[in-house]
Amino acid sequence: MTDPVRPLPSISVVIPTYNRPEVLARTVRHLLTQDYPMDRVEILLVDNSSQQNQAILAALVAGTGAPVWLVASRNRLPAIKRNEGLDLATGDLVLFMNDDVWAEPCLFAQHAASHLAAPEPTAVLGHVEQSPTIASFSDIDGH
Repeated sequence: MTDPVRPLPSISVVIPTYNRPEVLARTVRHLLTQDYPMDRVEILLVDNSSQQNQAILAALVAGTGAPVWLVASRNRLPAIKRNEGLDLATGDLVLFMNDDVWAEPCLFAQHAASHLAAPEPTAVLGHVEQSPTIASFSDIDGH
């Protein structure tokens, strides 16, 4: 439970992505249905996709009505894109995600609660389950 005097921390979600607009759209839809005040959230999609996919993402961002930002990047590596997003993040907390993680509605609230319960700055990790609709590495390489 949060302190009624202390406001909920703001959260910046940083998601590196590349040429997966349909998957990313589903991820963003999950994030927009969180049990957390959306005025305390920003979502930064750091992207170096083709022009066609950038247009799809721009339409996705425009249609959310929420603080979702498309950040153009020239970098391929997700780690570099995460750092670019971190440089632009304005939240009290930063949550790094991949573009194919479909969060349960309690993610932001639980993430914030974990930080608020810690006596000093801390890193928070969570459990992620592989979707049965996405091929596993064993399906791809035959092992």
